[in-house]
Amino acid sequence: MAAEAGTVHQPFLYDATQEELEEFLLLGLFVAGKNAIVQQRKLHWFLERLREHVLRSQADWFPMQRISALQPESLEQHLRYCGAGQYRRLVPALLWLSEKIPHGELNLKTCTRDELCACPGIGYKTASFFLIYTRRDATHACLDTHILRWLREECGHENVPKSSPQGKKQYEKWEQIYLAEAEKLGENPTTLDFELWLKYSKKN
Repeated sequence: MAAEAGTVHQPFLYDATQEELEEFLLLGLFVAGKNAIVQQRKLHWFLERLREHVLRSQADWFPMQRISALQPESLEQHLRYCGAGQYRRLVPALLWLSEKIPHGELNLKTCTRDELCACPGIGYKTASFFLIYTRRDATHACLDTHILRWLREECGHENVPKSSPQGKKQYEKWEQIYLAEAEKLGENPTTLDFELWLKYSKKN
């Protein structure tokens, strides 16, 4: 979730530019399993560092184009400088994305969840996070711990996993349960996701 100076802002990006979409996908990668506000700051430092190291001819490049100009060792150095963590996951993911996106092989405005999940380091949760906050018509759910906790503690579902399911079958099972609960409440599932994230973040 976008944050600045410890304040959380609504992350909805339904009319985002290409640059905003790329930065939001990077945010999804950075925050997976981490504190969102802390990782948002680290992503900001990473993006600023990329801008500082580009040539004049690259000044108008988008983030993935800038990453594509780096060698793997240099990319990891930039990530380590910013303290991003999870380098074994982030480096292959960013190299893959920076190859596919600039060349038009992955279109962030039209891609499916399965196409995003083809990237090493992106699972159903991260892909869903990106899609639900950038597409008005998204029919997915980001099964983060706050959603699963809500299903378990407030909706009365049994055997709810404590962390996001890794297998597609299990992920889709709990995704449909969450979407059904949102429908019962008459809530937009993405708006409810954000409200629950805020609620449980304050409790922790």
